[in-house]
Amino acid sequence: MANLLVIDSGVGGIVFLAAAKAQLPQENFIYYADTFYAPYGDKDPETVRRRLVDIIEYYKPYDIKAIILACNTATSSAASYLRFAYSIPIIGMEPAVKPACEQTKSKVLVLATALTVQGEKFQQLKERFPERDIIGIGCPGLMELVEKMAPQEEILAYLTEKLNPFMAEKELALVIGCTHYSYLKREMQQLLPQAQIFDGITGTIRHVKEVLNTFPAQKEQQTGRLLWQSSLPGDYRRIGLPFYEKAQKVL
Repeated sequence: MANLLVIDSGVGGIVFLAAAKAQLPQENFIYYADTFYAPYGDKDPETVRRRLVDIIEYYKPYDIKAIILACNTATSSAASYLRFAYSIPIIGMEPAVKPACEQTKSKVLVLATALTVQGEKFQQLKERFPERDIIGIGCPGLMELVEKMAPQEEILAYLTEKLNPFMAEKELALVIGCTHYSYLKREMQQLLPQAQIFDGITGTIRHVKEVLNTFPAQKEQQTGRLLWQSSLPGDYRRIGLPFYEKAQKVL
């Protein structure tokens, strides 16, 4: 039974998973949270690549028809390498800088992990729009606040420190460059009510649909099954489901 394998370092990719399940309810998904090795954002690209190779090798027998890196850091660090190494379609996620630049004329803020902001892929994205003011804001520690469901006051204090220099701007485009941060859209909008918020989930799901359309009609009926798995011991479903329910509310 063919599966779509969704990989993230923790709960961030569950936002993508919830959106994808809503639009592709018949597909079988495996969600893998590499929580034991999280966060990816403070590791070097080679370490992230090695982890992703280990995960993909493990899941080869599971009849994987496509792999979604539901993590901007993983995409930035490893997508090109993995596409060269595997014949399985590798679908990445990148900050929605392009739609932000095309749909607005304002300054573009990109909130992401330090590794994403410093990465070559992000620099290439910026170079495609040399006339625009695109500012990458590295957010070390924010992913961990999301993982532990930190109180809103703690989240707001962190975001206020990061976004304070831009609160006086009349117009802004705010790009969510880490899937973990998608849970915080309301807090971001509260602090920057003048900002138009963009994330890469819609574009990634569109890409997944395009890839699935290239497959021949499947003889076996898809069941819409969802398996929760993790590098942590125990049943990850217990951790994943509350975030899945929360993701459905922020989409």
